[in-house]
Amino acid sequence: MDHVTLAESVRADAAEWDRAGGVPTEVVRAVAEAGFPAADVPTRVVAEHAVRLHGAAGIAPDSAVGRFHRDAAVMGIVEGADEVAEQHLGGNALRGGS
Repeated sequence: MDHVTLAESVRADAAEWDRAGGVPTEVVRAVAEAGFPAADVPTRVVAEHAVRLHGAAGIAPDSAVGRFHRDAAVMGIVEGADEVAEQHLGGNALRGGS
C-alpha cells in the first residue's frame, strides 16, 4: 500500500470514528503499543551505539549522529512520557489484555 492510499484509508477511518463517537479502545491501545517501542528503540540504539562509536564528535551540534540523537530523544517526549507508556502497557498486560 502506498503512502497516499494509506493516508486516505486513515482519513476515512477517522471520519467514521468521529461519526461513531470516538476512537475505539483497541485502536488507542494499538497506537500506545506501537508508539512506545517506536520512540524507545531508536533512542537507545543511537544513544548507546552511534554516539559511543563517534565519541565527542557524535554529540557535536553539526553532526548527523548528534542530530539523530536529539531527534530520537524528542520522539520520547512527542509520543508521551516513556514511564507513562510502560505503566499503561504493563497494567494492560496484568489485566490480561493483549
